[in-house]
Amino acid sequence: MTLPELKKAKRIGFLGFGKSNRAVFEYLTKRLTFDAVVREERLLFRDLPAGCELLSGGDCFSPRGEDILFISPSVRRERAEVARLIGRVGRVSSDAELFFEACKAPILAVSGSDGKSTTVKMAEAILS
Repeated sequence: MTLPELKKAKRIGFLGFGKSNRAVFEYLTKRLTFDAVVREERLLFRDLPAGCELLSGGDCFSPRGEDILFISPSVRRERAEVARLIGRVGRVSSDAELFFEACKAPILAVSGSDGKSTTVKMAEAILS
């Protein structure tokens, strides 16, 4: 998703508001003007940025007409509530997609649940 595409968005949602989506929010607010909808099933924080609409508990899956929804890596997309919400928004994105679009340098990405640190160290040694 490019910044010109993002500039068309009037309303941007954030499902899960931990480190990754907070970073996306901060990055976007420095570059764009939009209405923010923060969706957090468990309200674990008190320092919500000013002007954000907060949806918590079961309400966090209620439609609010976002043009784009950024989903935290910790959110399980196969959950029925999440899948329904994804079907109701214009576009779904993530911190990784935004980073890959913004970064113009070559990227070597490692994903998965086990062995990332070891794999990254091996790749670093090979590339060095």
